[in-house]
Amino acid sequence: MYNYVVTAHKPSAVHLSLTANFTGPKDKNLIVTKSNWLVIYLLTPEGLQPILETAIYGRIAAIEVIRSPGADKDSLCLLTERLKFCVLDYDSTTGELV
Repeated sequence: MYNYVVTAHKPSAVHLSLTANFTGPKDKNLIVTKSNWLVIYLLTPEGLQPILETAIYGRIAAIEVIRSPGADKDSLCLLTERLKFCVLDYDSTTGELV
């Protein structure tokens, strides 16, 4: 007998959230983590517009906004529950994380 285990639905409960100028120097973004998902929204006069939604390998334990000296937009420092971390930046030309 074989068992097949899969996550059928994306997580819906918000674990962490913060605001930043992540997608551009004048953009106001809402950044939300849901278990192992990172969701980025753009705040517009009409409301929140989804920009990016991506899975992260590992459950997100902490997230912090950082800005390098001389940079015009923010980066994200992300930490997983197994103490792995990465610094993420948004490439506005391709619309992807780097």
